[in-house]
Amino acid sequence: MCQDIKKCIKVLKAMAIKEDLKVIGVVRDPAMMKHEEWGYLVDTVNKMFKDVTVAVNLFRNSLNIPAVEIRYKLIREYYKSAVEGHKGITKTSARLSRDYY
Repeated sequence: MCQDIKKCIKVLKAMAIKEDLKVIGVVRDPAMMKHEEWGYLVDTVNKMFKDVTVAVNLFRNSLNIPAVEIRYKLIREYYKSAVEGHKGITKTSARLSRDYY
């Protein structure tokens, strides 16, 4: 299983570079991947993507995709957050991608 994970991550990295992706999301399905295998995946992603400028978001059991009707509201809230201040589109996008797909 570990060799399969490593091959998949290599392909994912090559695709991220080729397509100039900025963010990648990976979701763990507990029925398909054991906790130990997930740990191996996380370690391997960290090692293999350290030289690539791409945010890799790893989700443990679910992927939070907001409903279409609230997406603009979320963007506005993240952009205009009183605590965070105005961070610009790049940082706003990065913050949103940590919580949502």
